[in-house]
Amino acid sequence: MAVVGPYRVLAELGEGGMGRVLLGCGPDGRLVAVKVVHERFAGDGGFRARFRREVEASKAVSGAYTAAVVDADADAATPWLASVFVPGPSLREAVDAAGPLPGEPALRLAAGLATALGHIHRAGLVHRDVKPSNVLLTEDGPLLIDFGIVRAVDAGKGGDLTRSGWLIGSPAFMSPEQAMAEPVTPASDVFSLGSVVAAACTGASPFAGAATLQTLNKVVDAPADLTKLPAEVREVVRPCLAKDPADRPSPSELLDLIGPVRPSSRPWPSGVHELIRRRSHEVALLLDDDTTLQGPAPTSALPPTKVSAPSAPSVPAVTGTRRRLLVLAIVAVLVLAGVTTRTLWPSGEASPEKKEATGWRQTGTLDLHAPADWVLFSPDGTTMAVVYEDGTVQFRNHRSGEPLSQVFGPVDRSSAQAFTEDGDVFVTGADSGVLRGWSVPSAEEETAEVVLADHPRAVGLNRNARIAVVHLGGSDGVEAWELVGPVKLGLPETSAVVVSPDGSTLAYDPTPGPEGEATYPLQLWDVDSGRPVGKVLAPLEGDVQLSQFSTDNRMLVTLTKREGEAVVRLWDTATQNQIRPPFTVEDIDGGERIGIQLSPDGSGLILADNDTVRWLDLTEGRQKGPVLEGVSYASFTGEGNTLATTDGTGTVRFWHTPSG
Repeated sequence: MAVVGPYRVLAELGEGGMGRVLLGCGPDGRLVAVKVVHERFAGDGGFRARFRREVEASKAVSGAYTAAVVDADADAATPWLASVFVPGPSLREAVDAAGPLPGEPALRLAAGLATALGHIHRAGLVHRDVKPSNVLLTEDGPLLIDFGIVRAVDAGKGGDLTRSGWLIGSPAFMSPEQAMAEPVTPASDVFSLGSVVAAACTGASPFAGAATLQTLNKVVDAPADLTKLPAEVREVVRPCLAKDPADRPSPSELLDLIGPVRPSSRPWPSGVHELIRRRSHEVALLLDDDTTLQGPAPTSALPPTKVSAPSAPSVPAVTGTRRRLLVLAIVAVLVLAGVTTRTLWPSGEASPEKKEATGWRQTGTLDLHAPADWVLFSPDGTTMAVVYEDGTVQFRNHRSGEPLSQVFGPVDRSSAQAFTEDGDVFVTGADSGVLRGWSVPSAEEETAEVVLADHPRAVGLNRNARIAVVHLGGSDGVEAWELVGPVKLGLPETSAVVVSPDGSTLAYDPTPGPEGEATYPLQLWDVDSGRPVGKVLAPLEGDVQLSQFSTDNRMLVTLTKREGEAVVRLWDTATQNQIRPPFTVEDIDGGERIGIQLSPDGSGLILADNDTVRWLDLTEGRQKGPVLEGVSYASFTGEGNTLATTDGTGTVRFWHTPSG
């Protein structure tokens, strides 16, 4: 059983830029949320000193609306802290699942957050990351979490974790002063509170833009559109969003403005209470004596069903092991009908606001001084791996373009290349079945041989490298392997396999035809049970040529080619029903170089057709903007819906996708 300090690890709850969040159990049986710092911070003495000071300050915070820090060890090989565990959903999850909050619950939310900020500010701290995913909803009110990574108000205490890259805030919920990198005060948290309450009532931040830079500009300069808020909520939120910190109310003044909140045993809409009940039930299942977790834990929620297993999950960040190549969280690599399409899966904080449709807008270029086939980006968007025409690779800073490493390789360009989720390792596959890892940014090689087949045509890895897809070539079709073992999955004979980002679900061709022919619908397959799931997905107009899972695994996008056109369908993976009517894209060449790539927020789809790229709006079901021509490769950068393209020369171009 893996342990962190005195806490037994029961499950992994999530992962972010600072580290991993684990569900732990203390010697007294109390459940805690354990945050384990990423290894790259552990060797930084300055980081440890700041971590130690700020954790001690955070322990002084208490109150009914905060999840208190109960334990920490800044001197451990891998620093960690533990806070009270709350099984309720985040505000973001609740709004996504149950819809926006009406007036009275929104005021209750505002009052709870104001009370929490009052406790934090009295301890001499500023939270700096008040956002919907850091607000948990419980049966009796909200809880503000993650104040164990706040900043001491007194800058002289040296408590600025931003310098170590841990926390800079979330653009859609930042204050103007935070967006401009100016000193923050408690008033900054009040601005973020106003944005969060507005988002709770509408589903999106009042400042959300199509890209990070646009969002920050709106935070600094644009007035908030509060017309969709209930009148009583609007009067509370408006003063919080004053651009001048001096014009914002303090938490206590905000409570006076809200006024008395009516007592209630069910403070939230019924849909939210159902989510809370479900989360508590999941925890109860997890804590059954005869259950434990098998394999990598999910990153967004606790497992929905019991899973029998002989051992607990491994915790690489705690043990310090470098054997990541078999359990890495990697970019999705889709192998379908012999076509390899690389897809980057960053995550966004909020959905962009609707705008009038515009065309592609080039935002910058980068001259590499040598022809490049493609570029890939680390999950946080800071590091770019340039794969040159001769198969060699170089790491560069995404924003400045400056080299971070020497040129290394060459690598096998027909197989997978991807960053790990923490951005520390760049992984490449080879036709010999060997996975190679390169440290970022030093480019020192780490190699682990995982021989899955003799000279396969291509090897693809899903996002967390739980599953490898091996295209054997000839008439031997495609195999899927679970890499911890490795163990070949018991799929029927198939010629195509697509893997969900977390590796839990496959979509495969249940009726394979001759080599090179696309003659199939798709069948979902549950990896844990080893069984097909639900109905066959069979578009009426013909056979599926391309498909891809959404980041949360809830949707599967399929593309079917017909003479000169393509049909796009969106499928609910839980019910196998279509989410919306299909739509058609015309004037498609449909050659071998065709691929699809979902945008980070799931609102749109890039369709690459030979040397062209199109933007397909999935909400409206149509192409937006003109066809972008002269493109040999395209990849999302990790900063909103911003695309990087190459054209076979030494220039990388950056684009904002057409907005809708």
